[in-house]
Amino acid sequence: MTTIKKFQDYDDDDPELQRRINRWKFWQNLKIIRLEFIEKHGEFDLEKFDLYIKSNYGIQLMTDEGNITDGFDIIDEKLYTIYLLKYG
Repeated sequence: MTTIKKFQDYDDDDPELQRRINRWKFWQNLKIIRLEFIEKHGEFDLEKFDLYIKSNYGIQLMTDEGNITDGFDIIDEKLYTIYLLKYG
């Protein structure tokens, strides 16, 4: 019987490991927030989604040619705290 070895796509001694982990967590959270948005608004629209994230979580998404990137700015610390508590 064969067993599947655990796959790890990073080195334990990677100096930017925490940054990478936080990046993966951010993308996972965006997927959840996107589903939340679609439940409330029907279909996905980037401009409306961006406004939704600003008004509910205090986050300004960075985009490049109409695509969301992994960068963001915190524009409202109180709302961002809600984001951290909910998805932290």
